[in-house]
Amino acid sequence: MNLSLKIKAALVVASSVFCALATAQQPDRLTISRAGDAYVLAVPVSRLEMTLPAGSLVQQAVDIGGSTGSPRYFHFSDPGQGVILSGWFEPARAFKGFAAFWEEEQEGWKKRGLPDPMNVSTGKVGPWETVFYEHLYRPGLLSSHVRAHLVRADTWIDLHISVTAKESGAKNRATIESILQSIAVKEKPGG
Repeated sequence: MNLSLKIKAALVVASSVFCALATAQQPDRLTISRAGDAYVLAVPVSRLEMTLPAGSLVQQAVDIGGSTGSPRYFHFSDPGQGVILSGWFEPARAFKGFAAFWEEEQEGWKKRGLPDPMNVSTGKVGPWETVFYEHLYRPGLLSSHVRAHLVRADTWIDLHISVTAKESGAKNRATIESILQSIAVKEKPGG
């Protein structure tokens, strides 16, 4: 083997070792992988993994400050359908309860001058505790949302799905609920 090939082989090995070490040194960083027609999201220190159908969703790198800078934040969008799916994996102890979460969320909107939510309804969709709501940003453009929470195996998954479209609130909510029902959360093998 000539010297050039030996150097290239050494660089490949070094790069693989570096990547493995970086992952081992960041056990609280979210990993996102593609498995066929799905995305698999997991945090090494968590026993849970979340799988969502890829469909037309595209992973986005979004860091606009605040919690979007978290190493456990994720953001996907399907601009053609007006869908955004984002959220976080957090330790279960960080979840102060659904009522406290919802109160804090509304206070944040008021501070940023956002409109009050309309058509608010709480409940459950599968294992998720949910609050559906809407914002009317301008006549004819409705933004429908769900905030969904799952606390299991010492992990809290905070999920936000929105659809902004010129459709009815009922149609947007049906789209959101269908997306939410397509998401699977399970304990990792060996978890």
